[in-house]
Amino acid sequence: APAASPEAAGPLEGVTGVMAVLGVSNLEASLAFYCDKLGFTDSWTFGSPPGYGGVKVGEFEVHLRRVENVPPGSGLALYVTVENVDALYARCVGNGVRIVDELGLRPYKMRDFTVADPDGLEIGFGQPAG
Repeated sequence: APAASPEAAGPLEGVTGVMAVLGVSNLEASLAFYCDKLGFTDSWTFGSPPGYGGVKVGEFEVHLRRVENVPPGSGLALYVTVENVDALYARCVGNGVRIVDELGLRPYKMRDFTVADPDGLEIGFGQPAG
């Protein structure tokens, strides 16, 4: 194999962001879930009819892409660290969000819980255990 050029070696530099792109069966329903139920903000869509969109939480963005036949819980997951996991858990329960794993202290020193979005994709929310 040819030797890598100096530009092709070493750490990747200049990255300004990384976001997850989740496949969803109903873009509008998913945007509503992430914003109305979980509290993400600044939803946007692209295309007519929309086939792609996104939501923000703090400085972070999650993109949603409409796909056919989303396998439930297709191995994709998000994990979001938060400052007040108890308040977010209460919000999710109050909004009727499907809880996959109840709030609890984990061996990996996080207090967290997991929910499922309308397509069964799992979103964990955790806070470092004091």
